[in-house]
Formats: sequence, structure tokens, C-alpha cells
Amino acid sequence: MRPVSCGFWKHGYVRKCAVGAAFFFVGVSLVRATGRGFDGVGGGAANHAYTGGYADADAGNSGEGSVLGYGTDAGNDSDAVQPKSSESLKRFDTQFFDMFDTVTVLSAYAGDQGTFEEFAQEFARELRVYHELYDIYHDYAGVNNIKTINDMAGVAPVAVDAKILDLLEFSKEMHALTQGRVNVAMGSVLALWHQYRDAAGADPSNSELPPMDALRAAAQHMDIDLVIIDRTAGTVFLADPDMRLDVGAVAKGYALQRVCEGVTMANTAVDEAVANAAVDGAVANGATQAAAAGAAAPGVPAVWGVGGGYTGENSAGHGAGAAARLGIPAFCASVGGNVKTVGMKEPQAAGGAKEPWKVGIQNPDLLGDKTYLYMVPMADLSLVTSGGYQRYYTVGGKRYHHIIRPDTLMPWDMYESVSILCEDSGLADALSTAVFNMYPDEGMALVEGLDGVEALWIMPDGSAVMTSGFRAEAPR
Repeated sequence: MRPVSCGFWKHGYVRKCAVGAAFFFVGVSLVRATGRGFDGVGGGAANHAYTGGYADADAGNSGEGSVLGYGTDAGNDSDAVQPKSSESLKRFDTQFFDMFDTVTVLSAYAGDQGTFEEFAQEFARELRVYHELYDIYHDYAGVNNIKTINDMAGVAPVAVDAKILDLLEFSKEMHALTQGRVNVAMGSVLALWHQYRDAAGADPSNSELPPMDALRAAAQHMDIDLVIIDRTAGTVFLADPDMRLDVGAVAKGYALQRVCEGVTMANTAVDEAVANAAVDGAVANGATQAAAAGAAAPGVPAVWGVGGGYTGENSAGHGAGAAARLGIPAFCASVGGNVKTVGMKEPQAAGGAKEPWKVGIQNPDLLGDKTYLYMVPMADLSLVTSGGYQRYYTVGGKRYHHIIRPDTLMPWDMYESVSILCEDSGLADALSTAVFNMYPDEGMALVEGLDGVEALWIMPDGSAVMTSGFRAEAPR
């Protein structure tokens, strides 16, 4: 497939960045050495119990990455751990909760359980930073997040962490690439659907659809061009006071991609990225203070939250380079079914060959004989699936799922699910929603025109359509 010459490459696919840290385990941590042949679910449409926050526009799965600097001296940094032999590596798994309203599952090869636990904690710390920054429902001490931006719509620009600027710039690029099929500025529309879905859950016998007049009125406030990003000042401003952001179509995949890039970064690259982040933060903070003092552009309110962004203890870079530092050659992470693999699985027997991770694409027919329709071999790849078969409610005997088309303001039943396979988890997450909202020929043309991107559609009759390079196996 031919490469594309789109501006979005400058964000998700070339630049590597250090990411922040804050760790939170809830419930029981399941850490064990395993030898399973099956490595995860890559096709469960919104594999979580939804409690609000992230997924009104999507139902995802993803995975990708490359271990930067592993197996080298990592720039002559004495902290880098040299790789162990395959015989000395074991596979460990763990789960942790309360991030992106779902369960995160992490599997990795490590020399011992203590090393794995340290890696898992650093991975979780970094993921939690993104969880708090991208949350649209909750406030956190010392954090200006997406909710803060929504709360200040039409009032003032909000000083935010660069990770929010990166996400929103990426989201604008995805909006342009997909001709508006994925739009993080349609939060006002999605909030109506959320409201009626929650009401139906509380009282199913009186379930209703949002009135079309109300949806059309909300749709007057989803112009993504009115999301004003000021890189110099480090701020975001919603110029429409009735606009609301909902980053559910991109947040989990984008966050997973950035965390995996951070933990696989070579130590020398980590030092440079953290230093750059400190400089960027100082520049943004200075610009924010100047704006608050009256230096803002004419007609733009003073900045809300001087020195804002991520001001808690969980600043950037705490877990960066963890894989290289701890000697972790390969891992697989799933955030609510968004699956990303880094490296290859270690041999199960001495002298054996490394193998790709195997991730299952779930059968949308949850009562069918097969749990998984396909097994996808993956190494340094991401897999994300969008589908409407798990999160929906029923009105008049008809199911209405959570993936809302920006043009009609309604869900549709063209597909059971759409899976995207590519290197970048953020791209896979955005495309899975966008392609789900496209007609078959339109979606096929888009994916076939993108280098390194493949797709699989499951149709209502259970048949499958794949792009030319999609490779999968029948489950055993």
C-alpha cells in the first residue's frame, strides 16, 4: 500500500516523547508466570463495564511498538540491563484497574517476578497520567484536564500539559484524514446519547431515543475548528461556549501508544526527552503568566490556571525507558481490549524460536459457538476493534449502540465490527471508529491508501471482508 503525505505523521509516527507517571492499583494484582499460547482479546468492542469517561464515540482494541535501545549499551548508560538468555526469562501477567474505566492487562517476559512488578508499576504510573489528563468527568488535584477545558468553554483558554495538546492536534489530523468521521468535538451530541442510555439502564421499560431536534441543536456546537490550540502559550480554548470535547474515540489507543513508546525508549533518549519537556514546560508556564498579566491576543480572555497542565507529583518521565533499563525484551498490553505488542514472545522450550503474540478478534455473536473468529499474529503491532455488540440499549425492540455517526447523529447497523491493524495504537483507535462510520467502498479505499494499515470488517450476516494485506488464522 502506498504511503500518504498527510501532516499527521509529524505527531504519532515520527516523534517519540517521554511520558508522565502516577501509579494506582485497585483490587487484586494477578502476577504469575504463564506459558499460554493465546495472548489476549483484540476484538472485544469496548471490553469493559462502562462507567463514563472515555468511550462514547468508540469501542476499541489496539497495540504496537518497538523496543528502542534494548540489547545495546543504550548509549553507554550503565543503568541499561543487558538481555538475558531465553532460558532465564519467564512470562508474567498482571491486571490493574481504575484507568480509562476498564481493566488493563499487561504481560511481559522478565528474569524474575520482582523485575516484572517494577516494570508493571512504572507502566501503570505512566498510563494513569494519561487517564487523568484525558478524563472528561472527573477533577484531579493539580491537573488541568479535558474536563477543565470543557468547564471553561467560551470563558478562557486553559493551560494544559503537552500531552493534551498532542492528543488534540492528533485528533484534528484524524478528523481531516477521515473527512470528519471521527470528531472529538462532538461531545455535546454524545452527552445526549449518554444521558438517554443511562436513563434506559435505570428504567428499561421507558427507554427512549434522544429527540432529533435536540441532537441537531447539539450538533451546531461540534465545529472542531473552534478548538483553539496555542502551542506557544500551552493552552486550549473552546471558542464555542456550548461545545464539549469527548476524546473516547482516540484516548485509550493514543495513551497506550505513548506509554509503550516511553517505556521502550533508550535511556539516553529519555534524558533528552525529559530535558526537552522541562524546557517546554518552562516556556509554556512563562507564556501563560504573560497572558494572564494581560498579554493575551485581543478578544481572547486571560488564561485560566496559570502554570497549569500537570502540576502534581506525577510529572513526565518517571517510567520512561523501563523496558530497556530492566531488561524486558517483549510485552503485550491491553487497555480495555486495545491491544499493543512490543517484540516477540520468548521460546517456550530451550533452543526454540521466538513467536509472535496471538490476539483474538472476538465473535460479535456473543451467543455463537465460537468465542473468537480470528487469531492475529502480532509483533510490534496494534489491533483495535470498534463494534456495537456489547454497549447498546434497546428502544422498541431495536438495539442502538454507542458509536454515533457525526453526519446522521445516529448509530447504524452496516457492520458488526471493524478491526484495524497497524503499528500505531492511536492511529488504529481513531481509524476503527472512522471506518466503522464509512460505507464499505469508502472505508476500503481509505485503508488501502494508508501504508502499513490493514482492516477487517465483520458483516451482519457473519461474513468477513479484509484488506489485501490483513493476515489472520482460524482459532484452534
